[in-house]
Formats: sequence, C-alpha cells, structure tokens
Amino acid sequence: MKHIPGHGQSNGADPHLGICHVAGDITQDIIPFVENKADSRTWGMTNHVIYDKLDPSNPTAFSSVIVKYIRETIGFKNFLITDAIDMGALNNTEFSQKVTKALSAGHDAILYCGSEFNEQAKLDKNSAAQAQLEKVRVILEAASSFRNIQLEP
Repeated sequence: MKHIPGHGQSNGADPHLGICHVAGDITQDIIPFVENKADSRTWGMTNHVIYDKLDPSNPTAFSSVIVKYIRETIGFKNFLITDAIDMGALNNTEFSQKVTKALSAGHDAILYCGSEFNEQAKLDKNSAAQAQLEKVRVILEAASSFRNIQLEP
C-alpha cells in the first residue's frame, strides 16, 4: 500500500521535486489504510509529506512520530519501506543521513532508485548508517526465505 498515511490533503507539491505539507487533520486520509491493514503479506510505502499537526519538522521518511502513528493509530504492523530517498523532497539532506534518519525513524527498509554508486559507497564509511543497514539485511534475509529470493552479499 502506498503512500501511507496519505496525500489527500497535501498542498499539491510534487514530492519528486519538493516537499509536500499537510496542514490539517488526516483522519480522512488514513481510512483506506486502516481498512486494508489486515493482510500480513501487504507491504506499506510511506511518503515524503510533512504533517504539520503530527511532526512539523520532519517528512514521513525521517519521522519516528509519524511511523509510530502508522504503527499504532493506523495499526499497520507489516513491512514498511520509504518512498525513494533520492526524490527531490529530500534533496536538502545528505545521502547517508537520509539512510540513517529513515531507518532510525522505524522503517524496515529504504527505497533508493538512483545510480549514484559513489553515494552508496559512502555508507561504508558511516557507522550509524551501517548499523541500521545491517538490521535491514537481517529483515530482508528472513523475508527472502519465504520466497526463495537470493540476496547479493
């Protein structure tokens, strides 16, 4: 399911280019997610929206407050991945910080669609990012055992 917890009341900004804001209550936006959370095979993808009433300082990708809201208020307990961290909405944050912040916020994994391998290589030198990525690797290895997926070392 994407983009949890919803874009319905966002200011219309395109997160591929810049950050979106939701100033009001998101009670209506979360209804589809509340109603469709039961299937344990369903993965959730968060968005790059700042919800001013929940966490006015961080987009969902970096917000432990919003991830907690997704887990507790919406009741979504399944695998949770960010939207692509190389989108324009997060351009003001350095790559390894994006990884560290997103995983520290409570996401199970991050989505990176770019091909900037030099950025990925920087993660090897960032111990905080490495610690978080090791947790993701364990989760993905456990998930792969269900589907016979081979992970690259």
